[in-house]
Amino acid sequence: MVDFRYHIVSLTAVFLALAVGVILGAGPLQNAIGDALTSDMAQLRDSNAQLVQQNSAAQEQLDKQDDVFEAIAPSILKNTLTGKSVAIIRAAGVPDDTYSAVTAKLKLSGAQVGTVIGLTGLWTDSNQNSYRSAFAQQISSYVKGVEAGADADTALGTALNQLARTGSTDANNAMLAQMMSESDTPMLEKSTKLAGAADAVLLLVPDAVSPVVSGDKQADTHAQALVDYSRTMLVKLVDTLAAKGGLVVAGAADSDGDVVTELRARSTKAATVDAPASALGSLNVPVAIAHTLSGKRVDLGIGTGATQAIGELRSAPQAAPAGGDAQK
Repeated sequence: MVDFRYHIVSLTAVFLALAVGVILGAGPLQNAIGDALTSDMAQLRDSNAQLVQQNSAAQEQLDKQDDVFEAIAPSILKNTLTGKSVAIIRAAGVPDDTYSAVTAKLKLSGAQVGTVIGLTGLWTDSNQNSYRSAFAQQISSYVKGVEAGADADTALGTALNQLARTGSTDANNAMLAQMMSESDTPMLEKSTKLAGAADAVLLLVPDAVSPVVSGDKQADTHAQALVDYSRTMLVKLVDTLAAKGGLVVAGAADSDGDVVTELRARSTKAATVDAPASALGSLNVPVAIAHTLSGKRVDLGIGTGATQAIGELRSAPQAAPAGGDAQK
């Protein structure tokens, strides 16, 4: 049995320890700890200020480079695509500033922006497989050149190719565009407009999206799978379009999750351009199209897998037939 004297000794030891801690904390240790924290904070502030300064200097340098590319763009691109019509397909998630930058450079090159098609998220939604299969059947009578046994996504890609390359010159396309853009669950944006036959097709793809990490392993795995599926569907669309004629794909190439990065790793038939919203990237788009119309495939930019920062300057051959092989 523990006696009363043991309790007294234990309590005395506890209070003595607390007293010593208070005395040291209010005295020499307080100064040492305070000095250490003050020093660490000062170092962090200095490091942060240095990083901010470096980032500011780097951004200033990039802005100057953009100014240079914007200044020389008119002379570089003049007559590059004179007389050529370019159809633009804009995947869901592509920002307005990317589209604006690219179309401005196409106009500088002398190209005519023809058919413009906006895709909805249904093209890459893994939950819409059944709907895409049913819809592919509904529009099949308006689409030419679908190979026997082709799956629904390939059939839909062939329909998209027909719209982009033949535009308003195909009698089926007005009804096809209406069916794809005006249903309750549309495949195309209502802003889609058809023009004449296209000499080349430009596909704008969005930057990779990093799924939000929740800490739930199963949920995070599922979220990543959805992102991967979306990229895979866009890559499959590229394969379908590139098999039909000249195609340039423009988008980010900063990570393994970007469509352009994967296309370059797979040596796709399509030409690629990275960072299309930037001055260099948007300038590279008409250059890449000119190369494509000349029968040369290029990977232009400074992102992953690029082979040239800027392509060899050339004009597209004027004898190239409009419309490509739309029904191939």
